[in-house]
Amino acid sequence: PAGGSLSRTGVNVSGGARSRLSGMCASLMMIVILFFFGALAELIPLTGLGALLTVIGVGVMLREGRILRRAWATSRANTAIAGITILAGVFTDLTVAIFTGVVLSLIVYAVTASGAFRFLALTRDAEGRWREIPPPAALAPGEVAVVEMRGPANFASVHSLDDIFPDTTEAQGATLVLRVRDRNLESLTGVEWLEGLHATLSRNGARLVLAEVGPELMRTLEATGLADEIGGANIFPASEVVFAATES
Repeated sequence: PAGGSLSRTGVNVSGGARSRLSGMCASLMMIVILFFFGALAELIPLTGLGALLTVIGVGVMLREGRILRRAWATSRANTAIAGITILAGVFTDLTVAIFTGVVLSLIVYAVTASGAFRFLALTRDAEGRWREIPPPAALAPGEVAVVEMRGPANFASVHSLDDIFPDTTEAQGATLVLRVRDRNLESLTGVEWLEGLHATLSRNGARLVLAEVGPELMRTLEATGLADEIGGANIFPASEVVFAATES
């Protein structure tokens, strides 16, 4: 009875109608309902709308509830952000909720990224295969060490690089091969760190070699003048063969 002229056909078909007679029956039913139950019939559209919103709301909550349970098992921090964003949307407005979620997500990403960066040392076993081992605490004199960067090297993690990088103060005659495959210095802070590392090694009589340098990082090195400081003989571009630049 709440169906208008545009939606009556769909309502009739969903109710099992098979012919145009259903439209006539619907009209006759509407006349009877409005004549005898008009005061109640005027409540049907608002009630139907309320029921529709309730069904949609419950469906969304059930679906999102399942997603939030899986998200909680994946990342409790991100799930907590989602919960705070939901509460902000319920008790304030949508704009506040959106900005709350964005700001909290950026903070969590920055904190997570700052602790995800690390260095790994690479060494060859008796069969010539490369193996990952923890980096040495210090670079020994005359040693050739291969170290690889892992994790996002962004502004949040650059400040902790010196704390986790091997000590190079007693590295006379050593060579440090730094693998930077698929890496780029995303900020001026990272460029200054690499520049400082090269200066420290040179001051201590050691050599810095960059291996697996990609095109993007090469452009950064050339644009900042680091390529000239390190020297072209100490920069080995990346190739399709993994470890080819490292081995050369």
